Amino acid sequence: MQTETLATLYSSKTDDELIALAADPNSLTEAAQSVLASELLRRNVALTKASPTEIKTEQSHQRIAKLLQAAGALVLNLAIAIVGTAVIESPIWRVWSQMERTRSVSRIEAREWFLGLTIAALLGFFVGRRRATTAIWVWTVPVAFFGLGALMYITGPHSVLANDGGFASHFFAPKCFDNTCGWRDFFTFTVPAARTLVYSVGTKVSLHLQSRKTKSDVPASVL
Repeated sequence: MQTETLATLYSSKTDDELIALAADPNSLTEAAQSVLASELLRRNVALTKASPTEIKTEQSHQRIAKLLQAAGALVLNLAIAIVGTAVIESPIWRVWSQMERTRSVSRIEAREWFLGLTIAALLGFFVGRRRATTAIWVWTVPVAFFGLGALMYITGPHSVLANDGGFASHFFAPKCFDNTCGWRDFFTFTVPAARTLVYSVGTKVSLHLQSRKTKSDVPASVL
């Protein structure tokens, strides 16, 4: 039965796809190798053995392609976590502001922490349902950027300002609207780092739940 299934599968593939499969025999079972060889023979497709240089070149190209793919996925997830959250948050924030009609710094901070983190976590959860494992590491760049901002603050003149409130206040709860008290740093360093962190956590939770569901769907006799 398995041989018939493999024969049907290989007969539906193109010559190039079969040649690619034959180029990596270690990934095939003995039965699959036998069926593949028969299909190639039936089509009168001859396999040419690649030279070691060609194999190394092909492997190098594959590694570069994987790196570029991972980098592209990381950039895309960064955009979703930071920009996507802002796009969804903006109309909600505008309605919320109209209802409250206040410019209290503490209320603005509370809205940002609550709305921004909730939306980012939900986005990460839904992205995780597509098994986008790269999203788990999306926090690394913004957190490193936050570390750079924190280092500049500690070694710069802001760390000695009497009205600054200290490191925690400067980055996590600035007390006024002007740039000298950290409002700009809050949105430049803290918000992206926080959004991507909860985005990655949401993705991790989603992947974990899917993994548990997959295991529960497998019959005990198969495990």
